[in-house]
Amino acid sequence: MGMDQNNSDINLTTPQSLSERMDAVKVKLDMLEQHIKALVQEKSIMENKISDAQGRIQKILNKLPQASDTRQLTLLDNSAETPHE
Repeated sequence: MGMDQNNSDINLTTPQSLSERMDAVKVKLDMLEQHIKALVQEKSIMENKISDAQGRIQKILNKLPQASDTRQLTLLDNSAETPHE
């Protein structure tokens, strides 16, 4: 059924020769190829952004006090309970 829909899109209203239909398919394939290339490039950019963000998060985590240092953790807990005025 999907192929019938694609064929009707290509055929529009007038019957076309096989050569014309093949040309139309080639145009669609070229468009899809360009779209895939753009998606691959976007995926690569996003992967780099994620990697950079993970590095920044790790630096922040490394600066946080260790679990054994309860003084800072207690301050953080208290600040959440008492709103600043």
